[in-house]
Amino acid sequence: MLQYLFLFLIFAIMAISNIRLARKEGMPGRWLAHLQLLLVFHLGMVAVFTYYIGKSGGDSTGYWHLEGPLANPDADSWGDYFGIGYPFMYWLNYIPSRVLGWTWWTGNVLYAFIGFLGFRYLSLLVYDHFKHSLKLGGLPVILLVLYFPNLHFWTAGVGKEALCLWAIGGILYGLSKFEGNRYKLLVLLGLCLLFMVRTYLVVIMILAILITLLLDIKKQAKWKVWAIACGSLILMLLMPLFLWYSGFRDLESIDILAISKNQLRMLSGEGIGSSVPMLEYGQFFRFLTYWFRPMVWEWSGQFFVFAAGVENGVDLILIIGLFIAWRWNNWQNCPFFLKLAPVLFLVSTVLYANILGNMGIMMRLKSPFMVLLLLFLAWMGKRDECKENSQ
Repeated sequence: MLQYLFLFLIFAIMAISNIRLARKEGMPGRWLAHLQLLLVFHLGMVAVFTYYIGKSGGDSTGYWHLEGPLANPDADSWGDYFGIGYPFMYWLNYIPSRVLGWTWWTGNVLYAFIGFLGFRYLSLLVYDHFKHSLKLGGLPVILLVLYFPNLHFWTAGVGKEALCLWAIGGILYGLSKFEGNRYKLLVLLGLCLLFMVRTYLVVIMILAILITLLLDIKKQAKWKVWAIACGSLILMLLMPLFLWYSGFRDLESIDILAISKNQLRMLSGEGIGSSVPMLEYGQFFRFLTYWFRPMVWEWSGQFFVFAAGVENGVDLILIIGLFIAWRWNNWQNCPFFLKLAPVLFLVSTVLYANILGNMGIMMRLKSPFMVLLLLFLAWMGKRDECKENSQ
């Protein structure tokens, strides 16, 4: 009973914090309604996540119950579980699961609250930078991408995705207001959390930031350009080492091609659900598979495959439509965090399209980057960008 009272208290705190945030930012009532609806919608996805993962299985239950092949069998206390990657997840869940004895469903709700905070950061970015874009009911139309179900599903339960969404959202929001010290701290906290959860994502994030700075080369002094270029090169060369360290430690080699082939072979074999023969595909078709599969016609009778196909189809249509509306002169006033979005999307694509051979895992890992790409394309297609207060 105590755990349910605690969840209700957290929900009340979240709802009240939405009200206080709306007042602080001077948001009209429709924006507050959006935040509250987004909270309810996201919590509603907990039921879907709990049903599907509880039925089909996954890492989530293992994380919560401190079980699975990656759990430390010799751990006797909370501190014994601490570490980077999978150990951090067990350490994080130790007190509510092992000490308090709370159920996995309770854990899903707790993680969903963390995931919602990531969505709220993205909502604030839309509020700050899309005030004069195309609207529906007084709200920017692009806000609808924050209701696409795939990202909500994977961040509505115990798992790395909810933590990563909070971290990515916090980093982007902190970068959008980087002059303030507390926002610098927010960026640092986001990077630290990414490091603990998925170490290689920190490398991807920092590499994308450096590349984006190079794209704004006119704003950089010569020595900064050389420093940024050297830093980018060093990070790219170190990427195999970070991959090996943060999730592929059983490999004998840290050669990037060896890692790619090993992962594709492992996740594309027969008997693996929703697997695809990525080893047989050329590079461009790997990208297309990662971006847009499964499609609706690949529906195998499972509703979740159909839903994923519908969302991928909508993503494809939106990307094509927004590219048609693209206006190059919008780049000059584009906020840095939005310029970062396509770079982050492409850098993560190069990695994931060459190590993943399972459409379900692809849908899970690409979802936050796809949303960011759509936000960027929506900015580049605006017709009245001069009215925005870009940062």
